[in-house]
Amino acid sequence: MYIGVKDKLMTGQPVIAAGSWGSELVRRGVQPDPDLWTSPANLEHPGTIGAITRDYALAGADVVIANTYSTGPLLMAALERSDEMRRLDTAAIRTAREALSAIPNCKTALAGSFNPRGALPAGEKLLSALSEKELMRLFAQKADILAAAGCDLIYMERLGGIERCLLGVEAAVATGLPVWVELAVERGADGRLHGILPGHWPLDSMVDTLMSTGAQVCLVNHHDPMLMAEALQMLKFTWAGPQGISLQNGNLDMPRWSHGGASPEDFAASASHLRIQGARVFAFNAGTGPEYVRALCGTLHGCTGSG
Repeated sequence: MYIGVKDKLMTGQPVIAAGSWGSELVRRGVQPDPDLWTSPANLEHPGTIGAITRDYALAGADVVIANTYSTGPLLMAALERSDEMRRLDTAAIRTAREALSAIPNCKTALAGSFNPRGALPAGEKLLSALSEKELMRLFAQKADILAAAGCDLIYMERLGGIERCLLGVEAAVATGLPVWVELAVERGADGRLHGILPGHWPLDSMVDTLMSTGAQVCLVNHHDPMLMAEALQMLKFTWAGPQGISLQNGNLDMPRWSHGGASPEDFAASASHLRIQGARVFAFNAGTGPEYVRALCGTLHGCTGSG
């Protein structure tokens, strides 16, 4: 299914990706797990996972990002539950693939989400304890699971640094699948845009380093359209490939998602301006749902959802 997405990227057409899971599961009555956030739902609530996937596709998403973000390899290792990662991720991708296959003439591609740390802070425990070789092994395991399960691409979600993020992107690229890199940014005390992780890597350095791996699309993640517009301007000087933005609409406030203030209509209006500034990919993966996809699809394509 990636061929259709690739064609759109090559011809400059907008591409919509959707994969907000925590807030959407809560809205449908599934409470997040205190250790593994949304990933247990892949086994315990497959019907809901499938329904959300279907709703994203029918709303007009070109790509659905599967519910595999929470099982970051560092988190799973810190919890001594690495052996569960394959079972949880495979279930997520299988359920999403079945839901998409049940939609007549569906051309929606399926992405596997990969963040080295995962959704919760426990993944930080191992950062100083593991060697580069051990990190490479963990990251390769995650990437290989996503590829073997049948993803069309790997979506490196909310990366905020360089060193260990680089190892993760390299592991994803090594699978041979297309790789998209999403950079979570914030404004530093010096007024510049930095990654969100300790180290405060400048955005231009992150782009230059992580996109030199062979990754194909670079996105910036934030809640403020003005900041994303500024980040897009910086991207133009360091990355010549397809660029995009990703909406972070709220924050994780355990045990639930705390919603932000961006309505579907507000973001759709902002996206039109961001497209003029070079954005080709528009992603929803935090605090959003099918209604955001539908509103954006209507603005960018003049439709009310397709699938």
